[in-house]
Amino acid sequence: MILPGNIFLKKEHLTDEGIQRWFFAPAFMLVLLNLFVHFFIGLTQPTETSFDADVKFLKKSSNLTVMNQMHIESQDPIVRDKMALKIADDPFLFIKDRQFWSRAQSMDFSGDQVQIAQNKTVLSHLKKIFKNSTQEIYGLSHESRSIMNWITYQFTHASLFHLFSNIVFLLLIASVLQSFVSAGWIISVYILGGFSSGLAYLLFCDTMSLPLIGASGSVSALMAFLCAVKANENIHWSYFISPSPSGHGTIFLPAYLLFPIYLLTDFTNVLIDTQGVTNSVAHSAHIGGALCGLTMGIIYRSYSHLKQQALEY
Repeated sequence: MILPGNIFLKKEHLTDEGIQRWFFAPAFMLVLLNLFVHFFIGLTQPTETSFDADVKFLKKSSNLTVMNQMHIESQDPIVRDKMALKIADDPFLFIKDRQFWSRAQSMDFSGDQVQIAQNKTVLSHLKKIFKNSTQEIYGLSHESRSIMNWITYQFTHASLFHLFSNIVFLLLIASVLQSFVSAGWIISVYILGGFSSGLAYLLFCDTMSLPLIGASGSVSALMAFLCAVKANENIHWSYFISPSPSGHGTIFLPAYLLFPIYLLTDFTNVLIDTQGVTNSVAHSAHIGGALCGLTMGIIYRSYSHLKQQALEY
């Protein structure tokens, strides 16, 4: 296993000064905030956690063939063929189409009317449980009414695995950055990267998409920022093969290696929860965050270069 940064504790890290310095470090504070939001939501909205379980029940209780036919019939005739191809790739697409949940209630469909009536009941239940879900309340979508959703979505996660996969990279990347970049830059890249991530998601997703949640867009921004600032420079990487003294340690490798490793983690998240409605990977959001981080990295390099020139004169 190999990860960016130095993950191995040293004696100086365990002193009062070392612990205090880490406690107020931006990396630790951002991770702590993500953890606080996740568990605070879990305590204040205990019914929300049943959404994924309810979805599994809905999949079993509905006739999938009839449901997909209803989904296709509910579309504009011009796009029905395109929708049929999408459904062929994802037979549970109806779960992600919030407009269909409401539209289906007032439409007449051809086919088994008994099954159609049962499916309408299923969709009504789906709409009801999602209305009170964390993703709907704190996520970012075309229907978001509050400006606060642009902030809250960056700290909201669908599951512990979703949270863990993001905060691991957040902690590692921010830990590397805080050794040579101020806390102001790190927090700014995180928040602005989240805004850029959300904007890219809204621009490229269709209106039926579920709200965006998660810190991955902000983490992508921090990763791109680090790669832009360090470019081809080497940074600390930690490796672990075995617990023996010779089986773990730190080495120097190029910063740009972060990209393929982060993408591998992204892909693993998809494999683990291929049917998870709330865990669909928003690639456009990741790209939006990365572009923001890259831009801010270039600005930082230019700023540092001008500052150095001013000091020389």
